Amino acid sequence: MSSKKILIGITGSIAAYKTAELLSRLKKSGHEIEVIATSSALKFIGEATLEGLSGRPIYKDLFEPGRMMDHIRLARWADAFVVAPLSAQHLSSLARGEAHDLLSATALAYERNKPFLVAPAMNTEMWNHPATQENAKLIRQYGARIIEPSEGLLACGEFGAGKMAEPEKIESALLEAFRVLKNISVLFTFGGTREVIDGVRAITNTSTGQTGAELADLFHASGFDVTSIAGTSSVMPREAHVTARFETHADLNDHLREALRARPIQAVVHVAAVSDFSVETIGVGENTFSPSAEVKLSSDNRMVLQLKRNPKIVNLLKEYARDLKLKVIAFKLTKSADLRKREEASLKLLNSPGVDYVVHNDLSDAEQEGHRRQFTIYSKGQPALAVKGTADLAKLLMALIEGESPRRQPEVHA
Repeated sequence: MSSKKILIGITGSIAAYKTAELLSRLKKSGHEIEVIATSSALKFIGEATLEGLSGRPIYKDLFEPGRMMDHIRLARWADAFVVAPLSAQHLSSLARGEAHDLLSATALAYERNKPFLVAPAMNTEMWNHPATQENAKLIRQYGARIIEPSEGLLACGEFGAGKMAEPEKIESALLEAFRVLKNISVLFTFGGTREVIDGVRAITNTSTGQTGAELADLFHASGFDVTSIAGTSSVMPREAHVTARFETHADLNDHLREALRARPIQAVVHVAAVSDFSVETIGVGENTFSPSAEVKLSSDNRMVLQLKRNPKIVNLLKEYARDLKLKVIAFKLTKSADLRKREEASLKLLNSPGVDYVVHNDLSDAEQEGHRRQFTIYSKGQPALAVKGTADLAKLLMALIEGESPRRQPEVHA
């Protein structure tokens, strides 16, 4: 990685001693470093230590005479902003958009299109508290990458999650953040919907979300700006960012509309298994009920479900999008040995409104060993192409999103 301007924020935690090693590693790698330390942080680590390692005076006061605009200057100067350790108090401040000290004011002024990484450190119960987890969820939505704390013996003597990530892991995460160079934003959906009948019953499907999660990670590793919307029971990606979780068709539709209107996104890879129907009414004996998760309907009588057709979300995505050139890649799963019927189903989806490409796979084609599925990609005016496995599929989809012809791809497997 070439030399970068890296802003390090340090908040009040005994884990601040680890930041000394992080500063040393980054300085030895040739990066230019500036440090903001809160008053609490300086109770755990000395200002002389930080200045010696960074080679620069330490920023610590929002209201220092003659330097009232440091929070703006530092925010614009930095190529990346890393807060390590991040205390529970400052996590809360970041989530609420507060600017009560130099560090929080700088974070609020920092451009969200640049890498912003945080490494929390706190007691296990503090980390697991619902308020802390909600704050973590919020700053992820704002674009922060959280380097998850590890498990171990904590300074308080308890054992559990809460130890700040090791300096080498933070450095590696920073290096990875700088690999997002393509400036192409791709939104993935994966996992299955669950349409409520009552508090214990629902209509759902067998989707695990595995393919979508793997594709999201492969795109992330290749430098794309990746975000995901995942089903509540879906397999989760290892590294790619997940902004929201959905349960119902309506949840997924709302999240997609919000995400596509919030910022320009160049492509949606819509792998989610979405129910074509949701429950309109439930007949139990002589009574009729509306679906509700708040009740459990009696099983003493015959139950009759009246279903209503859900709108096709994939056909609405371009209406939601800020980027008028949005590319929509839809997935079609079939279960048929009839090749003609597979193709007809795929082409029907391809020719529906707002769909640019269709990726087809069939349940019967899944290979037991290695689980390498065969996928066929359909696009308008081009011959269908077949690949095996998500890695080859990802390469082909990346080329399509970047505007390359599928014929320019490496060899694919029929």
